[in-house]
Amino acid sequence: MALQALLQSHPALRLRLVRSEHEGQAVGLQVVELDDQAGARSLTRVDMSGLQGQGWLGALQAGNEAALGRLDPWSGCMLQAVWYDAGEQEAGRLRLVIHHFAVDGVSWRILLPELQAAWQAARSGQFYQGDTEGTSYGRWARQLAEQAHSASRQQELEYWQAQGESLQQPEALLGLRALDASRDTYASAGSLTVQLAPADTALLLGTAPGVIHGSVNDLLLGALVLALQQWRERRGLGGAGVRIDLESHGREEGRGQDLSRTVGWFTSLFPVHLHAQLSTEQLRQALAGQAALGWH
Repeated sequence: MALQALLQSHPALRLRLVRSEHEGQAVGLQVVELDDQAGARSLTRVDMSGLQGQGWLGALQAGNEAALGRLDPWSGCMLQAVWYDAGEQEAGRLRLVIHHFAVDGVSWRILLPELQAAWQAARSGQFYQGDTEGTSYGRWARQLAEQAHSASRQQELEYWQAQGESLQQPEALLGLRALDASRDTYASAGSLTVQLAPADTALLLGTAPGVIHGSVNDLLLGALVLALQQWRERRGLGGAGVRIDLESHGREEGRGQDLSRTVGWFTSLFPVHLHAQLSTEQLRQALAGQAALGWH
């Protein structure tokens, strides 16, 4: 009943990819009609009683991989749940797997509390009725398509075309050699964690964005460009610009929209070419927080 409630409350969990008639490529998304057994079909039980150590981990991994394999956006199977039943004396586990076509990071923060509420309702013999207010995923998609043809968006076309043209130009190296897709992966990358003092954090998140009439992202992007220019100058590398993909949660509410409780994949991604035009002295001043930074 709990899974049935989620499927009923959030149509995005019942989406399926629609193929073109001739080439077989995806041309859209369609919501699959919900039947009474949809939730039951989405649940698989794995008997974990008596398993310990490697046996438990092996069964857990096998069940997870099998659930991922059952996801099929072409048929509308966007959600799979696995109940690892450890028996009456031990706590089991529930694994919920959803295809990325149907959810983003914000969606999980909506779904998990609702799943718990739906489970509590089911234990009491009641069917959980989700929040039906707000903008539906379908309505948002239709409004987005309409907005793409608006005058304000049409005025942006020249800018985005220029951004696309910049992607065709050769880019200066970020390192001492070109990236190698077989070597330079997430697994081989390092990480650096920096903690800011409360006063610096307040400046970054509160004061500074207001001074530049921008956002925290604008500050971080500016810092990235400055750091790259400094790094390249120290190593005698040419070029000061960088092309990056900016990602947004995509839930910027428009007129009459409320997406705070809407499940779906709203993430937006767009290319931006950033270029610093600072002399060596200006760069030194900017990195020191002096006048060349422009807003100090």
